[in-house]
Amino acid sequence: MDIDKVVQSPADYFASPAQVATEPALNTAQKIKVLESWQVDANRLLTSDAENMPGDEHEQITAQLQEISSTLNDLKSAAG
Repeated sequence: MDIDKVVQSPADYFASPAQVATEPALNTAQKIKVLESWQVDANRLLTSDAENMPGDEHEQITAQLQEISSTLNDLKSAAG
């Protein structure tokens, strides 16, 4: 698994943030890096498309952000 490619486009490699957390090919630091990148991407999408985004899509991205944050917090707590 090419970690640099995964970090650039986490959603292309994982169906959910929880899948990142359980990926055996990544260590904890890599998992955190992937999730932080995914969080930035989702936040950017929300802010850039907020005015033109359908309500359902906005809600999906918001829910995804909550899942990313929760998974990140869990990994960071476990790491240290």
